[in-house]
Parts: sequence; C-alpha cells; structure tokens
Amino acid sequence: MKRRALLSTTLALAATLTLSACGFQLRGYQDTTLPFSTLTVNSSDGGGTRDLAYQAVTRALKNADVTLDATAPLRLNLGKSSFDEHELTFGDAGSQERQVVFTLPYSVQRTRDGAYLEDQQSVETSGTYTTSEDRLLSRDSQRSDLEDDLRREAAQQLIERLQTLKPNAQRLESVETGKSDASGTDQPQADNESLSQ
Repeated sequence: MKRRALLSTTLALAATLTLSACGFQLRGYQDTTLPFSTLTVNSSDGGGTRDLAYQAVTRALKNADVTLDATAPLRLNLGKSSFDEHELTFGDAGSQERQVVFTLPYSVQRTRDGAYLEDQQSVETSGTYTTSEDRLLSRDSQRSDLEDDLRREAAQQLIERLQTLKPNAQRLESVETGKSDASGTDQPQADNESLSQ
C-alpha cells in the first residue's frame, strides 16, 4: 500500500514538473506583473458602482498592484461594453442552450499628449447556459451569474494584454522623470518616432 502511494506521488510530481517545464500555467495563476504602477481609467459607461465592467477591470488592476491615479502617465479608456445572446440548441421539453458573448472595447493613451499606444482594441469572452420554459425564474439568475463570469474573464484578458505595453510604458516613465537618452535627444522625440513607424 505504501509503495502504491509513493508511486502515485512520484507520478504526480513528474507530471507537474513536465507541465511547468513546457510553460503550462494553471488558469488564474498567471504572472500579472504590469510594466507600470499607476494608471488612469476612464469608462464611457460612467465608471460608477453600476458600471460593472469598470468595476471588474479596476478590481483586476488593483489585484495586479496597480494604483488608480488621475495623474498617471497612461490612461486606459473603456468603451461601451455589450452582451450578445443567441440560441445554440433547442432540445426536448423546451430546453435551450444559449450563448452569451461579452465585448469590452478599450484603448490606451499617454496622458501627456493623448498619443495612442493601443487604438480601438477589444476583448471578447463567451459562455453558455441552459434554460427551459418551466425554469424561467432560474434563467435570469443563470444569465446574471454568467455575465459576472464573462466580465471577470474579460478583465483578466485585458490585464494580460496590458503586459505587452512594457517598452512604451518604460519610455514614458523616463520622459515623466525628465531623463534623456545617451545621444542627448529628449525622449519624447523617440516616442513620437516609434509611434509613427
């Protein structure tokens, strides 16, 4: 019996090491280190407590150790989020499988001059739920729970995309602190050149 337990533990350890060696990461355990520590977030849906997409995104940013600051060098603009729902299947006893797609548009700008680092992008998440005519009350609850999940997933996708802004964010922070490059040329000129390419 001890030999069997030892063997199963060894196999589990070997599988874990193999998966980690090939770059596999469990969902929700990604490295969410962002290349900036502060960020301004604007939302076309108002940004208040009823703006659930804004709440999901700002919560994800705070979990990634980003401070929301109106004077931050970068600004994240959240567009008007939307849900699209359609029927996938219609089964026996009136049961339906329905798909819900959540879309969250966004862009990223430099606060200093309004230049876009990410222009008119969007993240999209989708999921399904099953309902029937005799479960109308539970349908609304299922859909509401699914919408919450899709907002959280979209916020996490957005965080992962913001990680790709590292080179621009580093240049921006050096500009804000008044540093120059080795050739003596001010950094804002280098930023404008990189944006025009």
